[in-house]
Amino acid sequence: MGILKPNGKWSRHNPNVPDIGPRRTRSFCPPGQQGFERPMIPNPNDIPPPIALDVRGKIGQTVYQLAIPPPWSPQAGEPKQLQRRRHVMPFDPRTLPQLRCRARWAAGVAAWRRLTTAEQLDYACMDQAKRLKIGGLALWMRVWCRLHSPEEYAAQALLWSAQPDLPFLV
Repeated sequence: MGILKPNGKWSRHNPNVPDIGPRRTRSFCPPGQQGFERPMIPNPNDIPPPIALDVRGKIGQTVYQLAIPPPWSPQAGEPKQLQRRRHVMPFDPRTLPQLRCRARWAAGVAAWRRLTTAEQLDYACMDQAKRLKIGGLALWMRVWCRLHSPEEYAAQALLWSAQPDLPFLV
């Protein structure tokens, strides 16, 4: 899903998530290089490849992850590269309809966990799961959400809205 820009076009870049470092332009050469030849001295500010620096996860406000280069980049087709981005906490409005849906989902997962292993395998082996190419839990949640409406969980949603520190346990 993209973001609708003011000019009416869609963009995959979320303007609310600032990138770390300068924005790259579409160039076949690294910044500061005029031709296609490789520079003799490497840039000391470059992120080392994952083999030299095996860092993953969050350090301070920076997240390190391995990512496949996009098809339009000059590194397209190369293996995963170390990517650095700013850690962003998503906004959670905790509206009542959203909390009702979360309560229904939590109840469905709790009911799935109460099934025996044999019953869970039966759901995974059903013809409908094979036809839809989904797992047993996904089929269970599909059936569960069709049988139970979010309005059944209004009391749990009100409790969560009043006490936001409560875990989603059913």
